[in-house]
Amino acid sequence: MTRKGLCSSTLSVLILAACAATLPGEPPALEPPSSLPDQAAPVVTDEQLISTVDIERNIFFARRSTAVDPAELYKLRQQAQRLLADPKLVVTLVGHTDDLGSASYNLAIAEQRVSSVYQLLRKHGVPRKQLLRYAVGREKVARACGSSECRAKMRRVEFVYPQ
Repeated sequence: MTRKGLCSSTLSVLILAACAATLPGEPPALEPPSSLPDQAAPVVTDEQLISTVDIERNIFFARRSTAVDPAELYKLRQQAQRLLADPKLVVTLVGHTDDLGSASYNLAIAEQRVSSVYQLLRKHGVPRKQLLRYAVGREKVARACGSSECRAKMRRVEFVYPQ
């Protein structure tokens, strides 16, 4: 190794070591005491949860169903027209489910619902490059819904556009 290469390597090691060192007088990081109670998550009502769902940007599904209801096809066509009108626009199809069923079942049905919406958008002429898919199942639900109305609003594929 040349003298210049050796100096460069030594300097790099010294810089990295300095970055990793604790400064004198700097207190060590403290762990929170385990005796403190966990703060409870804020309670969200069914009505508050339902109000966060944009009706026009979601395709809703019946319980245990992956087929798009004929009443929801109008909204799907509107979304397809929006995408066809702007070829640079990309949408992420996000599949959600209610809190009933196992986590693996909910993830699987969310993926199937996203696939159903994806296929229908493709049939309406929307190019693949404008469609991204993501299934979250029930993991993104703030808490379990207590009413059938709330659960019905969670069984959906959401159209998420960039800001």
